[in-house]
Amino acid sequence: MFRNLVAAALALLTAACVPIPAEPPRPADGPAAVSEQDERKESAQDLFAHIDILGVATALDGETLTVTFQLRDLPETLTFNRTGVPKHALEYNWEVSIDVDNDPATGSAGFDYMLSAGYFVHPLAKNSDTVAQITEPGFVKAGLWGLNRKGYRVPAEADIAIEVSAADNTITLSGDIPGITEASRFKLRAYDFFAGSVEMSGHGPSITGLAASQCIPDRPIITPGQTVLDAAGDVPAAHIDILEINSALSGERLTVVFQLRDVPETLTFDRTGVPERAMEYNWDVSIDVDNDRTTGSYGFDYTLSAMHYVFPRAGGINTTAAIDAPGVLQTNTWELDRHDAMTIDWGRLEVSAEDNTITLSGKVPGITADSRLAFGAFDILGGAEEVGCFLSNNLVRLPVRHCTPYDAPVRAGNAVTDDLSDVPAAHIDITAVDTFLSGETLTAVFHLRDVPEALTFDRAGVPDDAFEYIWRVSVDADNDPETGFGGIDYTLSAMHRVSASSAGSAATAPIEARKNLQVTTRKLTPGEGFGFFEDARLEVSAEDNTITLSGEIPGITTVSPLVFKAYDYSGGTEMVGCLSLPPVTYEAPCDSDDTMIAPGQTVSDDVTDTLPSHMDITEVSTTLDGETLTVVIHLRDLPETLEFNREGVRDDVLEYLWSVSIDVDNDRTTGGYLGDEYTMSASRFRHPSHGDAPVHLPVEEAVQANSWQMDPDGSGAAYLRSVSIEVSSAENTITLIGNIPGITPQSRLEFEAYDLQHGHEQLTCRASVDGR
Repeated sequence: MFRNLVAAALALLTAACVPIPAEPPRPADGPAAVSEQDERKESAQDLFAHIDILGVATALDGETLTVTFQLRDLPETLTFNRTGVPKHALEYNWEVSIDVDNDPATGSAGFDYMLSAGYFVHPLAKNSDTVAQITEPGFVKAGLWGLNRKGYRVPAEADIAIEVSAADNTITLSGDIPGITEASRFKLRAYDFFAGSVEMSGHGPSITGLAASQCIPDRPIITPGQTVLDAAGDVPAAHIDILEINSALSGERLTVVFQLRDVPETLTFDRTGVPERAMEYNWDVSIDVDNDRTTGSYGFDYTLSAMHYVFPRAGGINTTAAIDAPGVLQTNTWELDRHDAMTIDWGRLEVSAEDNTITLSGKVPGITADSRLAFGAFDILGGAEEVGCFLSNNLVRLPVRHCTPYDAPVRAGNAVTDDLSDVPAAHIDITAVDTFLSGETLTAVFHLRDVPEALTFDRAGVPDDAFEYIWRVSVDADNDPETGFGGIDYTLSAMHRVSASSAGSAATAPIEARKNLQVTTRKLTPGEGFGFFEDARLEVSAEDNTITLSGEIPGITTVSPLVFKAYDYSGGTEMVGCLSLPPVTYEAPCDSDDTMIAPGQTVSDDVTDTLPSHMDITEVSTTLDGETLTVVIHLRDLPETLEFNREGVRDDVLEYLWSVSIDVDNDRTTGGYLGDEYTMSASRFRHPSHGDAPVHLPVEEAVQANSWQMDPDGSGAAYLRSVSIEVSSAENTITLIGNIPGITPQSRLEFEAYDLQHGHEQLTCRASVDGR
């Protein structure tokens, strides 16, 4: 058994990628995509009938698009301004998003315009429960919106017509869409604040984007044996775009088949830009065996997953391999509790590029036909997809994500904006955050879609000891993703946790510190828990729709990354921001024998100012005597001692490494991830004892010098023998001497220096060469 924290930041963005062909009207034939003059009949879901899309008809005349929503039932009147819908909130909407240029890199997730008919609650009409016809003046309005890259809606000048027929159960929208052609694509959605949304695709409506109440008794849940359909094209990466899921249960063995838009023969693993130890890919099913959301990890007791983590020293090598190749994906059943996860059994993985399926199977103790399932697929650089009743309890633990190469962290003192109405509950819908830094005092102003004069606390259905509301700033004070808890050193937050004495009381009260919110600054230290400070402050303005947090953050600077979170147990979660990537100085593996490094050579490397001197390789010299390899690693500076067991380094984690990898046969397709059969290294792992305080030691006293034989599948290494080590702070060198079976003057060498808290440097090719 081994322990690990399993979490995935899964943000669900649904979008059916639908072309509009230039054909005369014709009936839909088979599972073809929704298109001009096409009609797709889709099975009804157990949702409110006025948003339950049964089919859609479209027509294109020049740049005039006409879309007709065929609904299960459309009454003569609807109730507007229903009790419980906040002011300014979107209550109803029927919309079509259009990608006019069929280019996913433009607009918002590729979509350039939105043609919609919707209703936002007027502040003076809140909770009035007004019954009216849909097109009665002052209620549903139709419009055209331009969409930019951040998803903001900008009103577009256009005359949009809306026709409603209760007799035919249809809503028809028509208007001019600049630039639309037969090659354009679109998605369709119908939305109700309390019921969620339904979207159209070539595979069926998808229940997506619901609030936390989606799994209350009158909402359907997914159980073993069911077939689940999802919209196509709602994430960019085809290998995580779920179209259909089938599951089967035999005793306690669960089998889940992910039908994906495309499963390639191979994927690239350990890609450039993916941090070491980060989860790069994941396909998983979470299981609530007892259908009790107060047990396990926010309701889920087990997860069955196939995932790939980037091993230390493998980041950036861009290995191409089959998904089911040995050692590539780790497939397990994990048992979950509120704080951790533990593997209990190996799972089975089957991949079919021909059928575009990934199949997981494994034993899940206690699972029954009534257990609740939720599904996820994740690519750190390609997006994430989630299907099922996941959001309410899973996203309270949504991990802070690391920035990808396509975005950047929010720094202390910066301002950031966010899309409007991307979560149902207005009091957690972040529209912007302003931050200010004075010395080490951080102030964060959350601008929200609406901050009411009062909230209802301790609502029915929220379990004892559960967090009901959270507004939080997470701070990476030292800008080091390897310290703290997942990179977070401090949190500044206002939270309400339900107590056993108040559960179910549904008390309405203003949002105030110490009365119904705990406002704290916490220091997060792995292995030691949380340290609390008493200097945090809260200010709430219903007039300005702001919640302001202020507190002392030791060590914070203007380069400290910040992440913002707002959470409502019954209203969803929103998170804005990301953490910096760890610093990495690497070279791509040498693909040419003309530039590779071989035994007997001396190779120089440039000095870098982004890494500490003790890991900045300036030169490597090597000699070979039979099968005895001598490697001298020259560093910019090597002090007499280094600090070991540093704060933030967890037990059994690699803290320092200086190594050489040896590809004895110069064949990059054999051996480990680097093509290496052996590694010779000086390494230091933190001692598994919480009593080990930070200590300064000479390198030769603190490290272990060993040689290792790499597993052929690249999944690990086996201890071979001890090697000799010599360390000279006067010469700034670390020398390793050891016997390497089969090594020749034609073998290939790669070098690395690694520091857990400062990244790593790799030297793989020659810049200048002496000798040979």
